[in-house]
Amino acid sequence: MATPFYTSAISSIYKLNSRGAKIVFVRFPSSDKLKVLEDKFTPKQIIWDRLLQETGAKGIYWEDYENLKYFICPEWSHLSAKDSEKFSKEIGLILREMLKAEN
Repeated sequence: MATPFYTSAISSIYKLNSRGAKIVFVRFPSSDKLKVLEDKFTPKQIIWDRLLQETGAKGIYWEDYENLKYFICPEWSHLSAKDSEKFSKEIGLILREMLKAEN
């Protein structure tokens, strides 16, 4: 069953799509206990995959990419300054290829 937040998000995405917006969701890394909790309460197959399927939006889930899945968050949800630069560059390359393939 969809929550009001989820239903509202889906509605907003449809509106943006109808206006020509290109939407790409990005799931950033998390580590340790936070990752365990996120996997338990927001499983990728139930939440993320469903969101992309229902909206037709593109998505970058960090664990799905060989060049992203090894990033570790020392504070569970934040990359180190050095890693954040590397991660941002990698995301940029992925986005460029994703959007280029769309055209």
